[in-house]
Amino acid sequence: MKKRYASFLLLLFSIQIQFVQAQSEIWGLTTTNSSGFGTMFSMPTGSTNMTFTYSFSGNSGSSPQHTKLLQAANGKLYGLTNTGGASNTGVLFEYDITNNLYTKKVDFTGANGASPRGALMEANNGKLYGMTSAGGTNGVGVIFEYDYVNNIYTKKVDLATASGSGPYGALMQAANGKLYGLTRSGGASSAGVIFEYDLNGTYTKKIDLSSTTGGVPFGALVAAPNGSLYALASNGGTANLGTVFEYDYVNNVCNKKVDLTLVNGSAPQGSMILATDGNLYGLTFGGGTSSQGTIFQYSVSSGTYTKLFNLKSTFLLRGASTN
Repeated sequence: MKKRYASFLLLLFSIQIQFVQAQSEIWGLTTTNSSGFGTMFSMPTGSTNMTFTYSFSGNSGSSPQHTKLLQAANGKLYGLTNTGGASNTGVLFEYDITNNLYTKKVDFTGANGASPRGALMEANNGKLYGMTSAGGTNGVGVIFEYDYVNNIYTKKVDLATASGSGPYGALMQAANGKLYGLTRSGGASSAGVIFEYDLNGTYTKKIDLSSTTGGVPFGALVAAPNGSLYALASNGGTANLGTVFEYDYVNNVCNKKVDLTLVNGSAPQGSMILATDGNLYGLTFGGGTSSQGTIFQYSVSSGTYTKLFNLKSTFLLRGASTN
């Protein structure tokens, strides 16, 4: 059972599938398929039988990357693609699960953002927020707002190299109502930043990431039960193989919590999740017994990092054949 679980997680990581729970079904995205553009699929909870509900094409958007679907308050699914659309720089789309209707809502054009490699989130004002990894005035990404009720897209921030650029992850809303995110590059050390976005339109760089804290994050911050935010860095730390770090937004303090290594896992390229047991779980891209990644648990309460599985290429094959 453990090997099947590990194989399934590696499959998800390898082809960049993320899930959303909707009407007793699991919905997800693949980056590519036989046509090269990617697909959307659904799978009943507890089943291994997938139904491919939509195949992306060039004009409608293609190759969703480092992303996941969001189910908004209206029950519809929203997502981003990295390429395709009118300018081949991605789209924002809507999918109605009641009638299986896919609708391209926004074409990214460069000026309004380009090549998103992250996910949307719904803030407490009922609007969706996201980031692009390129485009905007400075060519290094934007923060945008999408009002799905009135179908209005608004670029809110043009990112800049000095204050953080090229984000791959998603925004999250903290208990203070503000949005927090990470950039993969830019900042004082060119290793990315932690930033804050107030829904009134104010962007503030809070922390310059570095080799000390860990840098070049590919994912998002996640809120833990202790009130702090946690994330993964793909490099930096003692071995320059990445870190787990904590951000206390109340006191604006960032602390490295774990040095990743070739033994316990290295170079993560995603986000952790908070499980019902109060622990954080994640994947690494490298390290472990076979140098092909690990699955780990991080206990916020004790500060303990535990490697749970050493991933192997055979796990990927088992996961692929299962589905």
